[in-house]
Amino acid sequence: MTVTEWVTNIDGVTGVVTERSRMENIRLNVRALAANMKISIETLADLCGIERGHLKQVSAGNVEMTAYDLKQLSRVTKVPTDNIYVKGFDD
Repeated sequence: MTVTEWVTNIDGVTGVVTERSRMENIRLNVRALAANMKISIETLADLCGIERGHLKQVSAGNVEMTAYDLKQLSRVTKVPTDNIYVKGFDD
């Protein structure tokens, strides 16, 4: 899926991102990444090679996301790392 095909569906709001410049301002958290793929956080963790419990803790904001987590989430979801929300970074 390309950036122009990415469909956001966060808290019931749906829209299609049609320009790269608009995508630069969108940050998706772990829950939103899984929801957009229509999978659970556990399944996303499995696809990324990340421990399920760890990714659930990241999603809950209880532990920090590692560089490995970020890289794997980006690889699996095809969302650029700049568009993945990392708690505590650039808040």
